[in-house]
Amino acid sequence: MNEEIAKCLIDELNYSPDDAKYFAKQLAEYDDIANEFLMWRKNQNYDYSPALEINGWTAKKIYERNRSIDPVTVFTTMYWLRVNPDFVQSDLNTGFAVK
Repeated sequence: MNEEIAKCLIDELNYSPDDAKYFAKQLAEYDDIANEFLMWRKNQNYDYSPALEINGWTAKKIYERNRSIDPVTVFTTMYWLRVNPDFVQSDLNTGFAVK
């Protein structure tokens, strides 16, 4: 799944190969997050059911906090919610406000 996600990041979202490799590793680490990302890719939106929820957050809820964030930010936020929720909680609370 890692290779499929990396290819998507390069071909469809214009990531450099190095950045694609870095982010694809995070997105593919957990099958449920990887599948959610691929569902977004297929539908190009966050309106699908059932939606994965991590610590009370879904991809749609994350996106709705700041509609200018890209899908990779949405799904890497889900990754961080799982591995270190404190790391992203302030970003979620402020809607990813730029400081």
